[in-house]
Amino acid sequence: MCHNQCLISLCMIVKNEESNIERCLSSVRDYVDEMLVLDTGSSDLTPLLAREQGAIVRFGQWENDFSKARNQSLQQARGEWILYLDADEELPPETGRELRRLANKSEAEAFSFKIINFTSSSDGAQKSQGINIRMFKNNPNYVFEGALHEQIQPSILRHNPEAKILYTDLEILHYGYCLNNPERTKKTQRNIAILLQMLAEKPADDFSHYNLGVSYYVNGQWEKAREHYHLAKKYASKTASYLPGLFRNYAVCLCSLGEYETFLNLLQEGLSLFPDYPDLYFLQGQVYTDLKLYVAAEDSFLQCLRFTKVNPNYISTTGVTNYLACEQLADIYCYLQQWNKALDYQLRAVNSGAKTYAAAQRLAQIASQHFLSPEETFSFLQNNLTHLKHLDLIKLLFKINEHRLFLQKLESIPQPTPGILLLGIKSCLYLRDWSKIKRLISQIPPGSKELEEARLLVCIGNIISSDAETPVIDNLEVTVNEFANINNPCSSSFLNFAYQLIIYDQKQALKFFAQVLNSNDLPVFYHQLSQYAFSHNNYPLTQKLQVMAISHGYRDSDILNLLGQTFTKLGHDIEGVYLGILACREQQDSKNYILLLNNLSQYFINSLQNITASLPHFPLINKHFLSLSTFKAKLARKEESFCQLP
Repeated sequence: MCHNQCLISLCMIVKNEESNIERCLSSVRDYVDEMLVLDTGSSDLTPLLAREQGAIVRFGQWENDFSKARNQSLQQARGEWILYLDADEELPPETGRELRRLANKSEAEAFSFKIINFTSSSDGAQKSQGINIRMFKNNPNYVFEGALHEQIQPSILRHNPEAKILYTDLEILHYGYCLNNPERTKKTQRNIAILLQMLAEKPADDFSHYNLGVSYYVNGQWEKAREHYHLAKKYASKTASYLPGLFRNYAVCLCSLGEYETFLNLLQEGLSLFPDYPDLYFLQGQVYTDLKLYVAAEDSFLQCLRFTKVNPNYISTTGVTNYLACEQLADIYCYLQQWNKALDYQLRAVNSGAKTYAAAQRLAQIASQHFLSPEETFSFLQNNLTHLKHLDLIKLLFKINEHRLFLQKLESIPQPTPGILLLGIKSCLYLRDWSKIKRLISQIPPGSKELEEARLLVCIGNIISSDAETPVIDNLEVTVNEFANINNPCSSSFLNFAYQLIIYDQKQALKFFAQVLNSNDLPVFYHQLSQYAFSHNNYPLTQKLQVMAISHGYRDSDILNLLGQTFTKLGHDIEGVYLGILACREQQDSKNYILLLNNLSQYFINSLQNITASLPHFPLINKHFLSLSTFKAKLARKEESFCQLP
């Protein structure tokens, strides 16, 4: 803390931040000379926790104005420099160690930092980055402006037009945008209220419209977000510093709304102004992929890979110039069954930053298509996934259905975990290797949750092996009623059990259902189970179960609609349309007509898609294709709203 000379003062404003304040202050206290915290009305332990970290805490009244609170927090600062943070931020040590070096740069008046915004607290979560001035000279003329998203730069440049504001490339970590942050919704609603008040006073303020668009989008109010993004673009100066971010966020909003033609036109305009903005190419590629225009998508993602760095003034998603673009290209080549290219780009993704287990699993799946044997696949994974533990590598074999090699590798593990033993039992079920199951289950600790699931698998195994000479485990009594209510076949517990059983062996599962269920219950049960399969994207099984339900006498508009959607998902568009017509004849209501329109529009979209692939530069076909795709996206939102009705 300051005694004689004070170089850097940390100034913060806080309210009800007990879950964040310790992390923030502990990350910065070794690098500043004093920590000043202005509390604007906490009802929790925030002030006490801040004092325990060594901060000087003062109190002020919250007046719905961040600039007013920020400026009040500066009043007692004695440092030559002001550093400001929010409680939901953290200073990495490599940034903290550089602060004094920056403060001794006499030619600078302020420094901007790279703000890393996390969308989740889990490892490998998507991140975005932007820049913001966070350290500036302590000058009474330098004050924050704007009731929300307050800025210090206009004041600095107004009083010192020649001021040097240097970009540091040093990071500050921000967790406030995390989707699992319990305060996120409350803060967003607070921001909307402040911004609406600001616009009531200055209706043509472009920056307020932009920030209101961001807040409405975060709040799930996409139509309102689009309205304010449009007004921000209308009123914004061509030199506005946030203009690149406006094009990016406006495009994301239009994509969410399914307004593809407007989206692509906006991106073309944005790229004409900011041709070095890789996020715009990336968003373009994502929409082309969604529309199955793979040649255009490929070109967009290859454009992303041309960039080695991103202009720090641009809001950007981490990875768009490397691993995210590579993963998208790998997905495209998988769809086109170009396995060499798919493997190359997924490997490039892993080597350039895609270190999640999901990325490793995707590499394994592609490798299994590329190599001739599971041994070659595993050797490739061992050589290229050196960041994974050996146990996690072995689990990949299970994920790509190489069950025989997985069981071989399992034998080499000295002390297998209950979780991997459970995977071993599942592999034995797939391979019908009944002899190994008893030994594996004996190694799972009593009372563990894995043992309970193992008993369920034994029950499934005994049903599957019922035609064999001996059951899976002849001395372990396990009945279906331990896991599901067999007297209520449409209960969630029994449907979950039935779905797991039918995944392992359809023939034996159907035989079991016919034996144990009342014949009067079978039609409704097969329909319910088909819905369960549909929700798990298992469309071939959905189709089979729906046919079973119909053959047992179940028929209404719901099953006809579901069967129509299933045929459409499987690429049988004509059949999907026909079944949609039958559903409408069965019951004439808005929901059925919307589902019919959905199937019909998908048929025409697929037809135009094929023409577009042959004639990519035919503008009228492209226009109709995009219009139909937008129409179908709006239908999907209508369909979703119907599903939410009581």
